Amino acid sequence: MGCSKSAPSGSEQISAPASKACPAGYSVDPPRGVLEPGVRAFRDREYERAQAEFSALSQRYPESATARVWLADAILFDKALDGRVAAERSLPIYDAAGALHDAGCKLPRRPRYYHLMDAAYARLRLAQGPGGYDAGEVGRALGLLEVAMHEFPTSAEVPYTEARGRCALAQSVPPPADRAAAITECQHKFADALRLAGQLQRPRFLRTHRSMQDWIVRSRTQSEFDPLRESPEYPQIVAEALESSPLPIALPGGEAP
Repeated sequence: MGCSKSAPSGSEQISAPASKACPAGYSVDPPRGVLEPGVRAFRDREYERAQAEFSALSQRYPESATARVWLADAILFDKALDGRVAAERSLPIYDAAGALHDAGCKLPRRPRYYHLMDAAYARLRLAQGPGGYDAGEVGRALGLLEVAMHEFPTSAEVPYTEARGRCALAQSVPPPADRAAAITECQHKFADALRLAGQLQRPRFLRTHRSMQDWIVRSRTQSEFDPLRESPEYPQIVAEALESSPLPIALPGGEAP
């Protein structure tokens, strides 16, 4: 399979949103029972089948922003596709869902969250190249994350991903002053993510809820965080977060922050 895998049938039409707003102001979605086969295929990681289901539903329900988010997710997370190819194919569909949302076919909260977050992940995936990070793609990801932070202020995932973007900007060969500012903002966003995780609040619909420990462990290996890990502030941020946590947290292997 790999890079040569074909796009889902009918995807040419999927990128074009409906020409008028939805009468009630919300995404006109298939009934729950009609969505369920595709959702079940997605959760079972049968992504090709999920793509076929949601591609057909997107054509049958042209004012369903929700069906488009599911379709884009089924493409983005399909391991049979090259990562960049998956991001490139999914983004026009995320954009179509966003156009419907903005035109008056508003997404429900759960698919809206994944629309913003997963489109940002796709942008960050495309931003990474052999010579560093593309500042334009990172900027587009950060724009989506800014909206997500406004709409979902209790999600630690949002500032954590913003931190990834800011540290990526620091590696996009900017002027020294801009690089320093990007690293500082990365540190602040990372600290915000740990603070929110420690408050034990989150949007209830999240597919995966990560603890403070999870975010700390992930930050140790993600490539965008090289400038963060190289800074003396990084261990201080982790130590302060662990100290203020309402629950005791043990890092893997008893390692120090």
